[in-house]
Amino acid sequence: MKKNLNNSRRVALSLLGPAALVALCGCVQQPVGASSSNQWQDQWHSQVQEDAVVAEREARPAFRGDRISQPDRSARNEFGTGSSSRFLMTSHAMQPVSEQVPEPPMSGATLGMFPERLSPTSAGGAAPMTGREESANVTQVTFSDVGAAFDPVVSRDGSTIVFASTQHRETSDIYLKRFGQNVVTQLTDDESDDAMPAISPDGKRIAFASNRDGFWNIYVMPSTGGRPVQITSDRAHCVHPSWSPDGRQLVYTRLGRVSGRWELWVADLTNSPVSHFIGYGLFPKWSPVAGSGENGADRILFQRARERDERAFGVWTLDYKDGHASNATQIAASSDAALINPTWSPDGRRILFSSIPNDGNWAKNPGARPSSASLYMIDVNGSNLVRLTSGRTVDLMPAWGSDGTVYFSSDRGGAENLWALNITPAVELARQMAGEDGPAVAGVPDND
Repeated sequence: MKKNLNNSRRVALSLLGPAALVALCGCVQQPVGASSSNQWQDQWHSQVQEDAVVAEREARPAFRGDRISQPDRSARNEFGTGSSSRFLMTSHAMQPVSEQVPEPPMSGATLGMFPERLSPTSAGGAAPMTGREESANVTQVTFSDVGAAFDPVVSRDGSTIVFASTQHRETSDIYLKRFGQNVVTQLTDDESDDAMPAISPDGKRIAFASNRDGFWNIYVMPSTGGRPVQITSDRAHCVHPSWSPDGRQLVYTRLGRVSGRWELWVADLTNSPVSHFIGYGLFPKWSPVAGSGENGADRILFQRARERDERAFGVWTLDYKDGHASNATQIAASSDAALINPTWSPDGRRILFSSIPNDGNWAKNPGARPSSASLYMIDVNGSNLVRLTSGRTVDLMPAWGSDGTVYFSSDRGGAENLWALNITPAVELARQMAGEDGPAVAGVPDND
């Protein structure tokens, strides 16, 4: 089943609930790999909605949280309108801002992300601005005039960046770019969509999501490209894989056929038939530091929708050990913004996410492109919130490099491309506030 993604869908994957809004990364519950154009959201939405749209629409008027519907290809992505929303599962395609259309409609909300208003577990929207103001100190990484680039991920040694792109056709493929070089290498070449790549801790394999068999499922291929091995074979959509620190397991999101919600599952690659259900949420990210949770458990980061009111996404973690999940903890939430596309720092001490302000249109037009989205950093204990980008740009799907540089998808150049921002000063500020010692730039932990 070939799925075409529109440029307007990418912005939502982070929201997927935001590959995105936001990375589609968004505000209401949409998936997170999201590109800034409407392409990502529309693309993903049409892909995932074909099979589930009737049942889902009967159950809910719109997908805004950890539930998702799958309309036909011509339908507009319910997750948002950015290019990131092209894949429901992609960081930019899967990014709804909330779980469902609010009842009654929300009153006009302020566009404001005022740090002075933020509690340790709150992040609001960006203050209204005129014109197209943009953050300074950013560097463009990809330079496509057509299509979009989204779902970035950086290798642990900091030598390469892998991402999804529609620069050559309407469906997305996975590409690799080595830092210091201008060329990009195409790793997949399939008529279907390949997106949401994740590099294994040893750098030898890449997990990704693809709808090449008619449903979104998880695949693993060599980091140089080549024939992929299918990991999941559900007749339910499985997206957004993330590796465990030892490279033996993958956590991913699955659209439950019974629950109708986005579920979190862990697959054991050493025993492929075995998978464990660990809760509900979207865009999971396994902490790169093993045993960082309570009692030696690993920690998994994800976005989860509030189960009342506008059902916007917030940032959560849970502990996982020996097939069991525990200690679900809300790290950040906001009354007037959706927080999506969360990701770890290399040392597991801090979290990056994208915030999409509620401009009052979530209820009226859940597929509308957000007016802005900004990147934030917060300590894993919910303290020391620092804003990293601002302005009327849509910045989604952040990925933390090994040298203090953050890579993200943004429309700041017009088309949706990847950009880089060195956040060493922000990390140093957070360290000072937390009273930490050691280097300002978090290094890559060695768990192998």
